[in-house]
Amino acid sequence: MSFKGRFVVDGAFAGDFMQAGNKAPFILKRTGAAQVEAPLRRTPVVKEIEGEWKGEYQIFGTPRHVTLKLANDGQNGATAEFVVVGKKVNNLPVDVVTQEGDLITVDSHQTGISYEGRFNKEANEIKGTFFQGPIELSLVLHKSK
Repeated sequence: MSFKGRFVVDGAFAGDFMQAGNKAPFILKRTGAAQVEAPLRRTPVVKEIEGEWKGEYQIFGTPRHVTLKLANDGQNGATAEFVVVGKKVNNLPVDVVTQEGDLITVDSHQTGISYEGRFNKEANEIKGTFFQGPIELSLVLHKSK
């Protein structure tokens, strides 16, 4: 499949769409202002949030043990190791870690898994929601000693 085109005088983009030996003309025209969301960027986390956090949730009657290790990486923001252990060990690749106020977000876009929680300094916990596709589960993390 390919598109071959050029910008024309009125700001449109026109050309041919080709796929499997078939060819069809196309014209793309701007209909309004661009609506683009910038990709999330990692942010640093406060010192109290750095370290190892543990919690547990159940899905379909099977407990899952969660370990989340958060660390700051200088100017690059925070990084995370996110491990979920159930019937097997799952080391989730983490793309983005952000902190905005007391809200912590950890995203593994590759797996479709994320976690959002609010840090409570007095309770020394992060209380939030574990998302796996359409499934939302409560997950409270406590700092390891």
